Order: sequence, then C-alpha cells, then structure tokens
Amino acid sequence: MSAKGLEKEMALSRIERLYELASRRVASGTEKDKALARRYMRIAKELSEHYRITFPRRVKDHICIGCKSVLVPGRNCTVRISSGRVVYRCGECGASMKLQRRVT
Repeated sequence: MSAKGLEKEMALSRIERLYELASRRVASGTEKDKALARRYMRIAKELSEHYRITFPRRVKDHICIGCKSVLVPGRNCTVRISSGRVVYRCGECGASMKLQRRVT
C-alpha cells in the first residue's frame, strides 16, 4: 500500500474513533460533554477536508446538518418515520434530515 493510501486509511479510522467518542459524550448529557463532542466532530471534519475523505455513511447519517453535532436518539434528537423515510430532527438547532431507508 502506498504511503498516501496508508495516510487516508489512518485518517478514516481516526474519524470513526472521534465519532464514537463524540456519541458517548453526547449520551452522557452534560453541556460540557456536548461541547467536547462538537469539538471532536470539528476535528473529524478538518481531517476529512485535509485528506479529502468523505465521511462513512454510518457517521454522515448521524451528524446534524445545521449545528454539526452528533445525533443520539432520545438525547438530542427525535426520530420519526414518515412516508418511507426516517426523519431525524435535532433538538439543539431544529434542523431535520430525511434519510431514504426501506422501512418495513
């Protein structure tokens, strides 16, 4: 594997790790932890821009498009099913994301 490919692979694993840490912080619920989670996601975004990597689907689907915070159902967002779509609504900024998923 080339050095550039190895760098991108390491950056991708770090992005996933930062997402996991951020979701744990949001789940704890304190304002200090939420601020730290937003910082983690800011770092992850900087990594993705620097190495020109797109976020993995499982990470991208759980980040608010308005305030860039990690969405944890029951903590800072609501989840609804509407006409075959899963709709996430952020509790902090009110933005909503509609994800096309097969709902059975």
